[in-house]
Amino acid sequence: GDGSFGQTGQQSGQSSSILKSIIWDPFIQQPKIQSVACGGHHTLLLDTNGHVWSFGYGKQGQLGHGESYNVSDPQHIWPREDEEGFAPSNGGASDLCAKRICAGKYHSLMLDESGSVWSWGANSHGQLGLGIRENQYSPSRIAAINMGEIIGIFAGDTVSAFLSSPGKVWVSGYWPGMVDSLDPELLRTKNKIREVSFGNG
Repeated sequence: GDGSFGQTGQQSGQSSSILKSIIWDPFIQQPKIQSVACGGHHTLLLDTNGHVWSFGYGKQGQLGHGESYNVSDPQHIWPREDEEGFAPSNGGASDLCAKRICAGKYHSLMLDESGSVWSWGANSHGQLGLGIRENQYSPSRIAAINMGEIIGIFAGDTVSAFLSSPGKVWVSGYWPGMVDSLDPELLRTKNKIREVSFGNG
């Protein structure tokens, strides 16, 4: 595929028409990957230890490493440790394993083992569910979610959805004709929802 922003995990932004292994930093012990999520021009990986990695286009903050530059090799973003310990920009648990990852066009979502949802990246339409429109460059916990156990996370172009165990869906961001909200808003439906999927048009 197109690797012009590093999203294929190849050095120097190389594109490829055949399957190739991701090139890891030689100083990193390559983990076992259990889940992959692809955004517009960025990629997320979830390993078997519950750690999250990212690479590709990072201008909107969708890589979650605190900066806006592109990277072509996987960068560890969760949990993050620094001199003062892990410090997500919106507070919350620091050492919980990730359970699910999801990539929108220019933003990213993660569900941790406690059921908390974290978001980062582009936020011009409130798709991060944080009650603001500013982009986030590292994981921020969605404090507004108070809707029971979250079992699924889904992301589109400028919208995010969160599926709770009772089969209810909460949505933030802009979804034409449906939702325009900076905070997660309950989607009114008659039936229990099992899955959500967003197209790009």
